[in-house]
Amino acid sequence: MKTKVVVVAIIENERGQILLGRKKPNSGVYPNTWHNAGGGVEEGETLEQALRREVQEETKLTIKDFKPQAFLDDVAIKYTENGKEEFYYIFLPYSVKIGKGNPKAGSDFEEVRWFDKDELQHTKLNHPTKIRFRELGWIKWVVLQRWVFIQQRLNLILTR
Repeated sequence: MKTKVVVVAIIENERGQILLGRKKPNSGVYPNTWHNAGGGVEEGETLEQALRREVQEETKLTIKDFKPQAFLDDVAIKYTENGKEEFYYIFLPYSVKIGKGNPKAGSDFEEVRWFDKDELQHTKLNHPTKIRFRELGWIKWVVLQRWVFIQQRLNLILTR
């Protein structure tokens, strides 16, 4: 299994909305799901250079400022025209401020758009994005929600 280091831009605008891009179906890693802009660090590239390049390629935006967050990892299948391959990904997310301009879908995305944080819970996010957004408190753990519901139902039944 190959290892890939990936920079991730969590882009939030002045209204608190999050910019995401939807990957093309049957292509790349986590196809047909919503992603933060980002991608692999190329040979000889610093993390900052990779972050700036990926944001520009995928959203046509320029980074004004950024701050690293805690890393995360995942094992995922990458789909290509020639088949599929398993990778171990190390994700290095950054909180990112952007310069002026409107985002446009670039190389890896079919579309990009701003999401209100209350929309994220019901958006088809890729796995690492779900984990990060849960850690940030932007979406809830569905298992926990289900457990609370079951507890409430049991309490109703037992108190009858």
